[in-house]
Order: sequence, then structure tokens, then C-alpha cells
Amino acid sequence: MNHMTEKNYPYAISFSHASKIIQQQVCNQVLKTETIEIDQALHRILASNLQSPIQVPTFDCSRMDGYAIKFDVYSDHQDGKFKITEPQFAGEGLAKINDLKSGLFAVPVMTGALLPEVTDTVVMKEHVICDGETIQFSQPVKKAQHVRKTGSDIKQGQILLKTSHKITAADLGLLSSVGLHQLAVYKKPKVALIMTGNELVKAGQITPEMLSAGQVYDSISFMLMGLLQQMGCEVSLLPVLQDDITEVTQRFNTLSQQSYDLVVTAGGVSMGDRDLLPKVFASTGTVLFHKCLIKPGFPLLFGKLGEALYFGLPGNPVSAFVTCFEFIYPVLLGLFKAENQSLLCWRAEILQDLVKPHMKREFVRGFYTVNAKGGLEVMVCGDQQSSRVKSLSEANCLIVMNESQLEFKRGQIVVIQPFNQLF
Repeated sequence: MNHMTEKNYPYAISFSHASKIIQQQVCNQVLKTETIEIDQALHRILASNLQSPIQVPTFDCSRMDGYAIKFDVYSDHQDGKFKITEPQFAGEGLAKINDLKSGLFAVPVMTGALLPEVTDTVVMKEHVICDGETIQFSQPVKKAQHVRKTGSDIKQGQILLKTSHKITAADLGLLSSVGLHQLAVYKKPKVALIMTGNELVKAGQITPEMLSAGQVYDSISFMLMGLLQQMGCEVSLLPVLQDDITEVTQRFNTLSQQSYDLVVTAGGVSMGDRDLLPKVFASTGTVLFHKCLIKPGFPLLFGKLGEALYFGLPGNPVSAFVTCFEFIYPVLLGLFKAENQSLLCWRAEILQDLVKPHMKREFVRGFYTVNAKGGLEVMVCGDQQSSRVKSLSEANCLIVMNESQLEFKRGQIVVIQPFNQLF
């Protein structure tokens, strides 16, 4: 493998440049597919178009509980009384009903029942006056009302859902309605997730009173695991990587031989004496860039490790979340061959002044709401320090400040990226 050195890979590059490098690599990645049962398909991504094998409905049927009649007969005898015949129930074949062609007859029908022969119109029960064995209609009747014609909902061969569509609960109802029970979907991308640092302690491992000086609870691993799972990944949380160059080298060498689609680490990519990952990765993988002119998330490291895409995320919780959201989610959209491989952006009115004193792209934690006029409004979620995970928990979007945007005034329209696009 021809590994890049610290001198010949892009360093401290723009957000747009970093995104372009990443997307160029995604073009070379291919996800395998698998066939699954429909009860396992919720939130999975389709690997091919789905066509209906049948038409829906497969027969003319009633939309209502009511009475089926022949409209021409009603038209000639609007004030007449119609004799009630044997009923037609849903799920049963056509009832044998005599004399429908020759007299004023009405067939009781249930919702979804076959439309009896000769009849072409259904009158709701609520619009009928019943007098023993006969009925009259309390409102004017229109021809073919309350009738579902064969194939009126879905045509045979019609494309129901397209490739790269994310299956919803409503989709499961649609697919079931045409008898589809097996679907071709993309396999979930396999992600190796690794935290780094001697100071990390897993929540529940020891009580707060037992924390040694310098130790902190790991606030990132479960956050990133949840975020990646929301993005459609199968995540393996591997043991914490200690600040030891031999251990880091051995772990990277091992990972380069394994069949992950992505390898994601958090921490160890900045300028500290124990930030070993950039140096080790330059000898065990292929560095494609290190550091990106964004806030938070400047120390981001990206490259290839074996066949996997490698993301070295910063160790601060907010930086890790933002870089995962901004860079890894578009990668997954690319792997799933989504039509739009960019983050969803909305326009909202900001309710306060906002200033940034630098020329980096900044992602500000915000909380948007819908106002009385139906427009979006957004507020900043407090202190924007990259270690302040509470403000991230309070947020439901990121406010995007491009490089040249140094301030926003209250009432100005800004771009936000909602977190719920992952759900």
C-alpha cells in the first residue's frame, strides 16, 4: 500500500474540500444486498424498485356499509321503494341474487365486499330509510358512488417504492396489501467504533465517588453508537484504545484486515503529546486529509484503512457528534445510493443576534419551533463550548454559519439542519 506521509496530504482544508474528498471515496464503496422478510424491514433501505404483482382492488367492491343498486333503475324510479335481497359480505364470493335485472332490488353490502353482479352504485346506510323489507333513499344518488373499481388504487406492475427508499410503517401496510413479504435491501454498513484515551471510564463501571483524579465518564461512545444506528448502521463498540503507540499500531493493523465498511474513532487526533492516531494512521492506512476548517470539529482525520473508510473524530462530545452528522451521514446516503446525498436544510428566522469571530464554517446548536404563522423560528442552545454535551441534548438542529457569514441579526433568515431527518 502506498501510504501518504504527513507532508503530502491535504491539511486544514475547507468544509467543501473535505466533503469532496470524502464523496470521491464513497463512489468506490459498494454495499452488498440481502433479502429479508417484511416483518424485519422497518427502516431498512431498498436495494431495488418494488413493483406490484397484482392490481388493487382485484375486484369491484364497496367502500361503505350500505346497499348496492343499479343506477339506471334508481334513475327511472327515484321515489320508489327497493326490496332488500340477501346480503353480500366481505370475504365471500358473489351471492346468488335473483331478479336484480327486473325489479327494484337493493343488496346489503359490507365495506370491502364484492360488488354484486348488475349493480354499479352503493348508497350508505346513513342515507337510507328502512321500512321492514324495503328501503328508500333520503338523499340524491350519484352513479358509481362509494365503489372501488378494479385497479383504481394500484395497477399491476406499478412501481410502489423506488430503490434507496427507507421503509416506513406506512410502507409496510402498502407492501402487505399487494402480498409482498420479502424485500431486497442493502445490508447495514458495518461500523467499528472505538474510543481513545486513558482517562475514559464506562458509565456503571465505577461509582462517581470512586473516580480517580483525571478520570472522566465516557460520554461519547453510546451517543455515537445511537447516532450511527439511527443512520442505518450495524455498530460494533470495540474496547477503548489506550494512549500507547504499540497498542494503537496493533489495533489499526488488525482493523485493516477486517471487513468493516467504516472505522470510526473518537479522540487522539489533535495536537496533544498523546494524540497518537494521525502519526500511526499515516503508517498503517492512507491519510486523505487531516483537519478541517470548521467549528466544532477542526481536528477531523479522514482516510482509508484496508477496505474501510476511516474517520478519526475529535474527542470533545459536541465535536464528535457534529463531525459524525456532517460527514458520516452523507457517506451513508451515498452508500445507500440515495437520490439526494446531502443533509436536509431548512430556512428559519433566528430569534437573537449571533456572531462568530473567524472565517471557519460553524455549526451552532439550536432549537427550532413552528410559529403561529407556520414558519420556523430558531434559538441558540446556550453556551457553545464543544465539551458542553448538555446543550447538544437540548438542541434539535444545527444552525449553519458559512465561512463568510460573521454575524446574524435577530429576524434574519438562516439555514438549519434538523436532527429528525435521521429518524
